[in-house]
Amino acid sequence: MGTVHAAYVEPVRRGARGWLLLAAALWIVVAMLPGRLRDVSQLAGGITVKLGVSWLRSVATTRYRARHADADIHRRFELPTLRLVLPLFAAYLALSTFWPLDAAVPAWYGGLPLLPPWIETNTVQLFVALEHVAAFTLVGYIIAEFRGRALLPYREIVGQLLRWGGGISLLLEARRGFHRLYGASASMRLLTLAASAFGGWLYHLQRDYVRARVTAARAGCARCAICPAARCMCSWSSSCVASRVTRVVA
Repeated sequence: MGTVHAAYVEPVRRGARGWLLLAAALWIVVAMLPGRLRDVSQLAGGITVKLGVSWLRSVATTRYRARHADADIHRRFELPTLRLVLPLFAAYLALSTFWPLDAAVPAWYGGLPLLPPWIETNTVQLFVALEHVAAFTLVGYIIAEFRGRALLPYREIVGQLLRWGGGISLLLEARRGFHRLYGASASMRLLTLAASAFGGWLYHLQRDYVRARVTAARAGCARCAICPAARCMCSWSSSCVASRVTRVVA
């Protein structure tokens, strides 16, 4: 959020970082609902970490843009940010998959249900399963993001989403077979495969929407003979300013 704010929102709308921090705080509150709402210490810790990371990424990206003001204005910030957070996301995915770490058992178990038969299904277990599936939505989004410059249609990249997402899911599920609370679940594997494909589809929907807006902005700028690309004082000024989002899909 900090990178996106500094790279795309602040240059166009001059939005204060206070709005960024407010959005980050609301995001973490929603993300931690309803399981951690009553745990004030964890909620406060999550908000603090989220605000700090968002602030630092916004400041760092702003300084980078200032140092490279003469560089290509279409420079993308998403891929460097992904490379930065990818190790952290991988650590989160591994820890959340095998948590608690002291629940390992020597005997491997696998089956079709989401949970082993000796585990009672309750709200907590369902939220844990939902968190795992949601994490694979982000896996699919990241895979599609790394291939975003190729501008391939979704039908050509869905195979890669299933291969990469399926491979990661297979490794994790095989290891979860030695976990007393989870076991290896065929149903979970199918759900994570679907989540990977869904995450990639969300990225393509977002990319196509942005490209459509960019095309419309460029069409508006073409009607204005005095548009200096970023600051147009004519009736098409909003389209000219909007054209700066071309860096998103450059």
